[in-house]
Amino acid sequence: MSTVEMVVEKAKRLSEREAREVLAVLDRLERDRDEEREDIEASRQALAEPGENIPWETIKQEAGLK
Repeated sequence: MSTVEMVVEKAKRLSEREAREVLAVLDRLERDRDEEREDIEASRQALAEPGENIPWETIKQEAGLK
């Protein structure tokens, strides 16, 4: 039996409340995954921009941030 099949079998035995809780966790995990993909793509685009890369520490110092 595959992992997915085992999860489906266990899900069938959940109460409605438990199922809602599991779905809420899965929804949050999907949103986190999507945000990470967006962050990775934004990082790739930023690194591909022409010009010098300025370290974050330098930017913070120049802006007077800790």
